Amino acid sequence: EVRVLEDNSDLEKTLQNIAMPSVMHGKLKIGEFDLWYQMILPPKFDKSKKYPLLIDVYAGPCSQKSDFRFRVGWSTYLASTEKVIVASFDGRGSGYQGDKIMHALYKRLGTYEVEDQITAARQFIDMGFIDKNRIAIWGWSYGGYVTSMVLGAGSGVFKCGMAVAPVS
Repeated sequence: EVRVLEDNSDLEKTLQNIAMPSVMHGKLKIGEFDLWYQMILPPKFDKSKKYPLLIDVYAGPCSQKSDFRFRVGWSTYLASTEKVIVASFDGRGSGYQGDKIMHALYKRLGTYEVEDQITAARQFIDMGFIDKNRIAIWGWSYGGYVTSMVLGAGSGVFKCGMAVAPVS
């Protein structure tokens, strides 16, 4: 016998009158890999408009930022009130996409995961609804390290970054 333990109907009713962002999931082709991303989109998202982009990065070995969990946090606030798209991308080195992807960073920290965040940002621009002049990246801990490395790479893609407690 299968039965529903919780269907979140009370939460659904509560959120009906709140302008919540939507979440878009997809994959980007980078090299030989199809890698997951997620974007938190502003309410009433219009793909014909241009939006600022904030990439929320961790990118440490065996990590995962793109998932299918419901959560409300800072990214939700930015998308809902500031009309910022907040994206996360799980590039080479991330977990839950197979051993070849996860072990790509073995003895190569600070390489592929940095390149992949820059490449992902460029592919996000190509989607047509990102304002290429308003792109930022932020991360904490290993994400702070990756943020610093991305900014230091001199790609010109990112206009600013926030590196919190970077690994050094």
